[in-house]
Amino acid sequence: SIEVRNKQQVTVTLYDILGRKLKILYDEDLQANKLTDVVVTADGLTNGLYLIRVQGRSFTEDRKVTFVN
Repeated sequence: SIEVRNKQQVTVTLYDILGRKLKILYDEDLQANKLTDVVVTADGLTNGLYLIRVQGRSFTEDRKVTFVN
């Protein structure tokens, strides 16, 4: 889930543990003070640790996720 204080363009990108970009999960404007869910699926991915980068105009946040099938 993502929430921003000011309306802005937000991109959510999935990377492998080596830092290679795998796919863009979300790339749209987010409205201020509105919680938005981004669904991450493991389709086509192997088990392991991945990095999700959430980037807006004034912030960047990284989150780790582990996929296990």
